[in-house]
Amino acid sequence: MRIKHITEQDYAGSTVFFPAAGIIIGILLVLFNAVISGILPQMPAVCFLLIFWVFITGALHLDGLADTIDGFYASTIKEEILQAMEDTATGAKGVAALVMILLFKFALLLSMEGTIRVCALVLAPAISRYSLVLAMANSKPAREKGIARLFMGKVGWTKLIISTFIVLAPAFVCSYFLPSKMLGFLAMAVSVMVTATFVQYCNYKIDGMTGDTLGALNEIVEIVVLLVIAAINFMRGVL
Repeated sequence: MRIKHITEQDYAGSTVFFPAAGIIIGILLVLFNAVISGILPQMPAVCFLLIFWVFITGALHLDGLADTIDGFYASTIKEEILQAMEDTATGAKGVAALVMILLFKFALLLSMEGTIRVCALVLAPAISRYSLVLAMANSKPAREKGIARLFMGKVGWTKLIISTFIVLAPAFVCSYFLPSKMLGFLAMAVSVMVTATFVQYCNYKIDGMTGDTLGALNEIVEIVVLLVIAAINFMRGVL
């Protein structure tokens, strides 16, 4: 059945399912990782895994990250920052940010194996999309026009609580497979703090958030989740 009409309330209501979409992405990544790891050595397997990750998400959030970096480095004036973020051309700083974050993801994934990587692949996209819900609930649109205005400030407590329960599900499941039972919850807690900090920074820079800054937040939180899991796993091995 084809949907004929979508209201602004429908857009806001869809935020409940953001973490669920992240879980689905994570499951696809886990399945691809299982296949590619069985036919290729570790390093090229992780390389193809990262390419697949970018492919299934359409590089949407990477584009937002590049635009955000270009804009925030362009000026200290809100209007000029927003104008730079709207520019379709990606600047040198935006390109550098893309290269660094992809290399960081590659290195973090390469440092993991087995169930550690499997859990990380599910938790990273799930928690990162939950962070978007948190940001939408605690910020406002920086522009009068744009997709962000359909979501910002329109996520109530009910939607927030439901999305929290959804993202807690993979954390509970992964607690049975991770060496540290609280690792998934720790990654989630750190991500919440990073999200709050980034939202405040965006409020300071451009008096709100845009679709680009939401994309940037998604990429940042994915790195945070992978970093927490990799760091705790490494420290367990050392200690």
